[in-house]
Amino acid sequence: KLLIITILVTISLPMVSEVMDSNEDIVNTEIMEDESDKISNAVRSVYYSMNGARKVLEIDVPDGCRMILGGDGDDAYAIHMYCGGELMSQRWMEKPILSFDDAVELAGNCTISITTTDRAIEVTAL
Repeated sequence: KLLIITILVTISLPMVSEVMDSNEDIVNTEIMEDESDKISNAVRSVYYSMNGARKVLEIDVPDGCRMILGGDGDDAYAIHMYCGGELMSQRWMEKPILSFDDAVELAGNCTISITTTDRAIEVTAL
């Protein structure tokens, strides 16, 4: 009996660990998608205000994860969300269709300032 129990535990532990890691990734991705919604809403709010308007946001990215706003080429229009080096999700700036002026990486708890021009979104870490 003991041998059978030992074999079952040995076989099932890696599967349980994998399920737990998967659930953590799902939760972290949902948190980052909520944070990217905050950024998108702030961009929309600032863009439709007068030029030079500014919005300050506090963004909280889960441990071991990061968000990259902008990049090169088409990536300049996106928010990329990574956990452990793996791309988990991405959001595109659609309304308004504006690119990020420079790529900005966010990790942990950070405060950012968002301003827009008629051609780009400017994000500054405070």
